[in-house]
Amino acid sequence: MSFVERVIEHVRRVQQIAQGGARDKRVVINHGRHEAHALELLQRRKPGPSGRHYDDSERWLTDRLEWFVEELHWVLLAGAASELNLDERAALVDLGITLAARAPHDEFLGHPWITPLRLEWLTFRSVEIRSLSTSWWDLFESMTWPRIPRYCAELGLTDEEQGACRVTSAGELLLRLRGRDAVKWLLALEVQRTAGRRDQWRASTELLSELVAQRGLVHGTAPRHHDQPEDTSWIHLEKLSAMGIVEAIEEEGFASEGWQLTPLGEALLEEVAKGPEDPIGVLAQAIHEDELMVVVESRASAPTQTNEHVGAMLLHARMVAHEVRNALGPVQHASRALRSTVRDDTALTNAVELLDAIDRGVNRLHRFVTEAVRLVPPESRRVEPFSVLDAIADARKELGPDGVGSLNVETVPASADPLCHGNRGHFVLAMLNVLRNAQQAKGPDVRIAIRVDARNSSQVLLTIDDDGPGVPDAVREHIFENGVSYRQDGTGHGLASLRAVVEDIGGKVRCTTSELGGARFEIMLPAAEDSP
Repeated sequence: MSFVERVIEHVRRVQQIAQGGARDKRVVINHGRHEAHALELLQRRKPGPSGRHYDDSERWLTDRLEWFVEELHWVLLAGAASELNLDERAALVDLGITLAARAPHDEFLGHPWITPLRLEWLTFRSVEIRSLSTSWWDLFESMTWPRIPRYCAELGLTDEEQGACRVTSAGELLLRLRGRDAVKWLLALEVQRTAGRRDQWRASTELLSELVAQRGLVHGTAPRHHDQPEDTSWIHLEKLSAMGIVEAIEEEGFASEGWQLTPLGEALLEEVAKGPEDPIGVLAQAIHEDELMVVVESRASAPTQTNEHVGAMLLHARMVAHEVRNALGPVQHASRALRSTVRDDTALTNAVELLDAIDRGVNRLHRFVTEAVRLVPPESRRVEPFSVLDAIADARKELGPDGVGSLNVETVPASADPLCHGNRGHFVLAMLNVLRNAQQAKGPDVRIAIRVDARNSSQVLLTIDDDGPGVPDAVREHIFENGVSYRQDGTGHGLASLRAVVEDIGGKVRCTTSELGGARFEIMLPAAEDSP
């Protein structure tokens, strides 16, 4: 399994833990405890001929122990010991170290949760992880990049919230990418988050620029004795080698002290270097800036978007990208037709030059959007029952601190809590679009009334009224089409997304006049069979 595949595997593992039923989801690894246990195991051994308590085959107990402990800890939390608490899992890790070291383990057998079957499994898994850790360090000196969990946290793919680990928006996107796109996404995140040449976890922009300029670094490795900690280029070159970006230059069958770019590395680094001209670079920068704003504005306690909303945002981004690309087609055609009309007229030389500038800009935007469409895959049709009232409540939270003047939700009958089948994240985003439309049309003092009618067991009628300026009759018929907006600052995509989501669930939506004086959106949805 490659380095990138291991990163993806860990992010998916964190996602499963966050969504699973582990008794104690806290991720707190006491490395000091496990180092002390390993040291005790070594001290129990009889000294060898050299006077040492261990030979080279036991090096993993010292310089590779942290990696071993982290990997076994995550394996246990992901399911093998999910019913145990944090202290019990730590004891299992100590037992795993003992088993991998082939040392006596009778002291652990008194615990009721160490069954014969679990002991057999842990013996096999511990030896396997030990073997894996040894093979990873055979050719690499770095003590940093093989530690996948820490790397994922440093890149912002995973995050901790109240001691429990979760997958971030950046991690969710990684799970949707494959091959070169996944590698490119990791590189883009490193570029956005790097702290310079001393950063051990993220390659500096200076290093990547040097690689592109020189097509590799002939003398790119660092001394083997770690006497230059201020320059971490060698760590990243080994990591980039594991990612397929660079490869060691060999001379007469032996690896030299140099690296060269692979064809994949040359292409990817040139794309990453484009920054805002590349869709992945734009997305990495946007995610990073959003995280910085949360810190700067001290909004850590504010409601955050759930992971399922990421899929909804990607669906919306894909629709916008498609629409922009479709709009560029006629522009390109018109530009070519105009060029052929003025080509033979010497008096219009300046016009031809302007057309050239237009072509360059349009072609650049077309390439950007085409790449964006390719990178944002169609959202899988995740159909599941969800509460309409809970989805509305989540959309209301996402309005932000400004909110609205008043928002009343009425259910008929009063005790109703209807369910629908569909993608819940998409539906939350659709409701958020409607609420934001009302908010932006009148301002934060807008009044919104939502009525959820569940009297018909086979359908749910959702009515959303506001007291804003309403939708003009001339626009109402086309209000759900892409690009159509009744506000001067509108994009025309929010209500088009609403219709797409509603129709995907199997429902219908229309716009009329509200009794409050503004707009009314009537949404008819099929009710789930198990709806209360």
